[in-house]
Amino acid sequence: MTPREPSCIDLNADVGELPERLADGREAALIRPLSSANVACGGHAGDGDSMRAVIALCREAGVAVGAHPSYPDRVHFGRRPVAMSRTALVDSLRQQIQDLAQVARSQGVSLSHIKPHGALYHAAADDLQAASALVDVVRSLDQPLPLFARAGSRGLFVFREAGLVVYEEAFADRRYVSSCALVERGQPGAILGSLDEVTEQALGLIQRRSVQAADGQRVEFAQPIATLCLHSDTPGAERLAAGLRAALFAAGITVCRPGAGARPEPAHSSAAR
Repeated sequence: MTPREPSCIDLNADVGELPERLADGREAALIRPLSSANVACGGHAGDGDSMRAVIALCREAGVAVGAHPSYPDRVHFGRRPVAMSRTALVDSLRQQIQDLAQVARSQGVSLSHIKPHGALYHAAADDLQAASALVDVVRSLDQPLPLFARAGSRGLFVFREAGLVVYEEAFADRRYVSSCALVERGQPGAILGSLDEVTEQALGLIQRRSVQAADGQRVEFAQPIATLCLHSDTPGAERLAAGLRAALFAAGITVCRPGAGARPEPAHSSAAR
């Protein structure tokens, strides 16, 4: 049986990571076609100024704001595992989220979700202890938040067993391997750079819950994809985001916040840009 096509999908990106993108307007251009954004909150990138600037852009565009915490490792941009105690990791992640939440409150914005960054994201997908540490983080917050987690991963079981709300995430601009993980950055073909490639992969993930892996195998996902990610450091990310939103709209799929239902397309939507 062909999986039922959803009428809407969340489109997210990791933002607030590169100051030059804020300075030259690319970050604003990327945020406009999105329905949610994951804001770097100091672990791998970002500071008070960048958080304020990005949240203001999200508020103006009507884009949901989520926390994008990381291993505390700015030197390696949070893309390497960091050896630290569970207590220290939980404390660091909670502080990062609280710092962002405080900045958001000052602008009348509430956080909508948490998406771990980089090495932490993939550790929580594959390692049950790392996933359990994230459960501790969410439970420690005054207001528990939904998690974005890699579709098809082992960590989903831990999160759901703990009673957390989880949105299964897939990637429009990254090549997969047959285990449902991603081709490592730096490997040939790891990043999909053309709008045609990104759109084809996105539609396959949404409509068929499947994607062609780097080795040619077809990867199938058991559950519907709730949110699609485009990375801000993918070359031309803002162009890809606008083009993808328009392509989804043309296919009858509305871009909307996860769990919020379809958000009507405004007259000045990316489909018309």
